[in-house]
Amino acid sequence: FEAEQREPKAGHPANVPRLGGGGSTDPGWKGPETESALRGWLLERALEHDTPSALLGMACEWLHREKVVRPRVTRLERLVARTRTAAQSEIYRRLSGLLTPERRRFLDGLLVVDEETNRTPLAWLRSVPGSNSPEEILDVLEKLALLKDAGIEHWDLSGVAPNRLKVLAALEAGPSLVI
Repeated sequence: FEAEQREPKAGHPANVPRLGGGGSTDPGWKGPETESALRGWLLERALEHDTPSALLGMACEWLHREKVVRPRVTRLERLVARTRTAAQSEIYRRLSGLLTPERRRFLDGLLVVDEETNRTPLAWLRSVPGSNSPEEILDVLEKLALLKDAGIEHWDLSGVAPNRLKVLAALEAGPSLVI
């Protein structure tokens, strides 16, 4: 008797596209194209979220949805790391148009420690009033006046996702970078 040769089932590993190529029965899902598609999709997510574990999970979900065999985790981790770097560069590129010399001076000035109070204007702006006293209300009004004088209500941040703005607001790095 000769064993009957059968085609593998649709979900069999031989018929599932691979991220790195090989084993694909669909000519549109060959290695570099699949990785490029995932990288582009993941970049859009990375512009909103910065958490590596969240991005890794999203990448795995994308691979599952697209029926692509997941490569080694280390390969996905490298892809996530490169994508996070690309997202950060893209966000800085989007924001660089806002950074006129005057705005740079204003932002840099927020990081200079005041000799009298021994804190930065940024720390003062971030401080939350402890009560509804007239002094606290005047302090808040002074903060609003400072920001209004800087014209921040005209800064167009629509190109940056709200989650990313929160991440950027939490950063307390050195003086603004030259972009």
